[in-house]
Amino acid sequence: MSEEVTIKRAILHIIDNAGGISVISDKTIDLSYEIQEYLTKHIKKCFTDIEAKKTMFKNESLNNFLSTLENFTQEDDFLTMSKQIANLFINFITNGTSIPSCDLLIVDFVCDSVTYLGILKFNYKYGYIHHVEAGDGICNTIIKQPCCLPLESQKLDEFVIVNLLDFSLIVKERKYEINGIKENYITTYLLKSKLVKSDKEIVDIVEKTAHAIIQEEYNGDMDKLNTFRKVIADDFINNNEIDLVNIAEATFDDTAGKTAFKQGIEKAGIQESKIKISPYAEKRIVKKHKLITDNGIEISIPSTYVGDSDVVEFINNVNGTVSIMIKNVEKFNNK
Repeated sequence: MSEEVTIKRAILHIIDNAGGISVISDKTIDLSYEIQEYLTKHIKKCFTDIEAKKTMFKNESLNNFLSTLENFTQEDDFLTMSKQIANLFINFITNGTSIPSCDLLIVDFVCDSVTYLGILKFNYKYGYIHHVEAGDGICNTIIKQPCCLPLESQKLDEFVIVNLLDFSLIVKERKYEINGIKENYITTYLLKSKLVKSDKEIVDIVEKTAHAIIQEEYNGDMDKLNTFRKVIADDFINNNEIDLVNIAEATFDDTAGKTAFKQGIEKAGIQESKIKISPYAEKRIVKKHKLITDNGIEISIPSTYVGDSDVVEFINNVNGTVSIMIKNVEKFNNK
């Protein structure tokens, strides 16, 4: 995405799910430089968050959320639109759910010449502030403040970004208890959008499936584990994708392993053989792999060197132990 984000309008509504009263605002926020900077930083984080899902509305005739957005694009009535969306959230959240109270900030902005609507759910965080007690003399103390908004440096727990040209969605959400079951509520009940997985969920599924098979069926074979780590990193670096067929073929040299991997991935809800992954997932995929031996020695190996026998080699000894040889070291950096 571009570094340029132009905020047009913003409004803040208060959703109380703790027995209090929710407050719908009648006026937009005065966009001072500080507020614009605060919102811009959070908006940029939304676009790069690998826990967010890219999805679309389902083709349903009755979708209050979608019809509200369609009316907004035609009439440009920001205040009415924001109140309608806030009421959709309030009516659902306060109907016996465990969803926390929040400030719901709705903002329309332009990025890369495209107009977006941002629905940023600022779930309350506990923080500590000073408090002055003036009784029998002044006493400065510390109290716990339950309604602190997230800092500029923090990621939001939940948000919706709507592309107002094609109504594509970027959604991050958390599971909360609804009718006795913990589930996602924004995509399922409010947006009624197609169910998809985030980049983080996909990477987690692939890693957990491969690790489980290697551990259970191959006694934690280090060669297979290192091959898996190198292949998934190389595919991402070269093509920004996860190639499940390539991973299976390179990691497992027998049909049983390849079949178990394929079935495990499909059981977790992934049907595609190649999955495009956002460049922002680099830190999640191309990372250092930390090994801890049974006697407490820790070794950290960058993904690009895993499986490169010219740099590090794992040697299976006849007594069942493993030796690790680090090669071609020119100098050490003691920390």
